[in-house]
Amino acid sequence: MKNNLKRRSMKKKQLFFFSMIILAGMMAEWSCKKDDNEKVATKQDATSVAKKDAVSNAAYNDVYSQSEDIVSNLENDNYPATSSKKSASVTGTYVITVTNSGNTTDFPKVITVVYNNYLTNNGIKKNGTVKITQSAKMRESGAIRTVSLDNYTVNDTIKLEGKVTITNMGLVSAKPSVKAELANGKMTFTNSGFYMTRSFTRTITWESGFDLISLLYIWDDVYSFNETANGTTSNGFSYSSTTSVPLEYKIGELCIKKGKLDLSIGSIKAYVDFTRESCSEKVKLFVEGDTEDFNIW
Repeated sequence: MKNNLKRRSMKKKQLFFFSMIILAGMMAEWSCKKDDNEKVATKQDATSVAKKDAVSNAAYNDVYSQSEDIVSNLENDNYPATSSKKSASVTGTYVITVTNSGNTTDFPKVITVVYNNYLTNNGIKKNGTVKITQSAKMRESGAIRTVSLDNYTVNDTIKLEGKVTITNMGLVSAKPSVKAELANGKMTFTNSGFYMTRSFTRTITWESGFDLISLLYIWDDVYSFNETANGTTSNGFSYSSTTSVPLEYKIGELCIKKGKLDLSIGSIKAYVDFTRESCSEKVKLFVEGDTEDFNIW
C-alpha cells in the first residue's frame, strides 16, 4: 500500500513537472511571437515623430500665449461683455464674450473666443472656439485658468484638442511662475489623418516684463518653459520628451528662439535645438548623428 502511494505521489510530481515545462515552452513561444509583432521605430520613423512633436509643442505654446494675451487685455479693459478683432486678412475675425463682465472683481470669468479664419501676426490661421475660465485676477497667487479647445484648427491642416489647466504658483526664486498641465491632448493632421496624443506638465517662469513699469505692456514679456511630455502616435509608436535647456518665448517675437528639447521615440534618441536669430529661420533636429533643418509651421 505504501509503495503504491509513493508511486502515485511520484507520478503526480512528474506530471506537474512536465506540465510546467510544457507551459514554460508555450509562454516562451508566445513571448517570441509577441516580440516579433512589436513595432520597432526606425530612424525615419523617429525623425517624422520628432518633427510632429515640435509642431505640437509650438501649437500648445501658442494656445497658452493667446490665453495670456487675451486675459491680459481684457483685464486692462475691465472685462467688456463683448469685443472683436479683425485680422490681417480681409475676412478673418475673432469675437470674445465674457460672463461677469464690466469689472475685475467678480470671478470666475468665463471667456469664449470664436475664431473665424483669423490670421495672426505671424501668419497662423485659426478657426474654432477657445473657452477660458479664470478663477481670479491673473496675477494673483493661486489663481487657476483653464483653456479648453472646441473644434479648434490651425492653418486648416491641424486640429488641436485637450484642456490646459494653468495654476499661478506665485513667486518662485523671486520670479512669477505658473504650472501648466495638458489633459486629453491630441493633435491631428487633417490632410492625412495622422494623430498623436499628448500630455504634459510644464513650469512656466516669467523671466522679464513683470515689473510695474512694463506690466501693462506685454509684448516685451519673456517666458521660459521647462516641460516633460509623452504620448502615442496613430502609427503605433510611443514617445516622450523633456527640456534639457529651457525653451524661451518672447510674446513680441511670436516664436521660440532658445532652448533644447530631448526626445525618445522607442529606443531612438533625438533632440531639437530651437536656437536661432529670427522666427523665419529653421530649427535643427538631431537624430542619431544625422542633422536636419526644418520649419515648424
